[in-house]
Amino acid sequence: MRILALSFGVITGTALQGVQPEPWPLSALGGAALLLLFGAWADGRWAPRPRQALWVWALASLLAAAGVSWRSQQQLAGALATAMEGQVVWLEGCVDSLPQGQPPGWRLELEVTHWRALPNQTLSGPRPTRVLLTGGYDPESEGSAPAAGECWGFAARLKAPHGNRNPHGFDAELWL
Repeated sequence: MRILALSFGVITGTALQGVQPEPWPLSALGGAALLLLFGAWADGRWAPRPRQALWVWALASLLAAAGVSWRSQQQLAGALATAMEGQVVWLEGCVDSLPQGQPPGWRLELEVTHWRALPNQTLSGPRPTRVLLTGGYDPESEGSAPAAGECWGFAARLKAPHGNRNPHGFDAELWL
């Protein structure tokens, strides 16, 4: 009975956190877990088995929600701030992958070491440490694609990755 309650609790907590627009704060989840633990301890000695399974379900769902919230906060910490989208900034870093040739230019992954705002702009919010850049569309600059391991500086217009909403298929936004 408790194993079933534990399984359903993990499913419930994961599903509840998955439908929230933003992750719940870990401090609130930790406080709720302490209250649930105290309640389970106080009630656990005299409670019948069905009520013990209810405590196990509640604790498992809360811990699963906390795990999903913690992981999603880690993922969001490296995302581009929405206020910075569309701005042109100066990026310095090292090419972290082999540049892929495209018909009019190239595409590469850059490990960013330094961000600098151009005049009349501010950098606010989290900044990713890895970006995917496309460029080299100037026909006169043939053969000037960066090579893997080289360190370069680029003026880049920032854009968050976007993909089609495809419920049971490939998630392009997560892949990017």
